[in-house]
Amino acid sequence: MAYDAATQAVVLIGGNGTNETQEFTDTWSWNGATWTQLFPASSPSARTSPAMTYDPVLRAVVLFGGYAGAWENL
Repeated sequence: MAYDAATQAVVLIGGNGTNETQEFTDTWSWNGATWTQLFPASSPSARTSPAMTYDPVLRAVVLFGGYAGAWENL
């Protein structure tokens, strides 16, 4: 999860189910009042526990790594 200063919303990518054996590809945005599921044209593969941050030069949220059946360094 990371704050996207360009859209002034928090972005959440991935996650896992209640049994923690399934990783998700979901992308969600929180504007301070409402969660909205986003459907971007391209997304990272399903994962949980990635690192995310906002890059002000790129004006984009950047995602790194996470668990997708094995720990990924993407």
